[in-house]
Amino acid sequence: MKEDFEGKYIARWFLVTFLVVYLKGGVNFMNFGSNSTNVIFDDTFNMENIQNIKINQDVGDIIFKETTNDYIQVVLYDEGTTEDGEPIIALDTKLKCNYQDKAKRVLTAEKVIIQLTAKAYFVGDIAPDLAVISGGQVTVFGETRSIYQGTKARNPDGTVNFTELEIM
Repeated sequence: MKEDFEGKYIARWFLVTFLVVYLKGGVNFMNFGSNSTNVIFDDTFNMENIQNIKINQDVGDIIFKETTNDYIQVVLYDEGTTEDGEPIIALDTKLKCNYQDKAKRVLTAEKVIIQLTAKAYFVGDIAPDLAVISGGQVTVFGETRSIYQGTKARNPDGTVNFTELEIM
């Protein structure tokens, strides 16, 4: 047990020593094992620079391939119904998206059913006035399908990175 502890302690000591020597500029490992003279990054750090290092991460955006066929008609419903029992339309517009559809066979006791499902991805928040997307319809390639789930994927700062609609 004591030997295991000492081995871990020695390994940690060597790792910390290596990092401190490298970061202080005592050893340059940029071309280690290479005969190349093309150095991309070679800088020496002092202790002040090491203490002031900050790591920032930017949230990436979805990038869509530009085509003319990726526009779909989106109708989103608000919560509740009208006096006639019809859904309240919160959004009715044509939007650019990344549309992915798939089909699968579902076997029932009576027959085989082909179930079509799809997902549509939109950059940003397509319905900022709606807290959640609970339903609606999309028209794509001349077919009208129902939205059964909507997701607003949020960044750490609370803004919406992209909106996803799941369609059947």
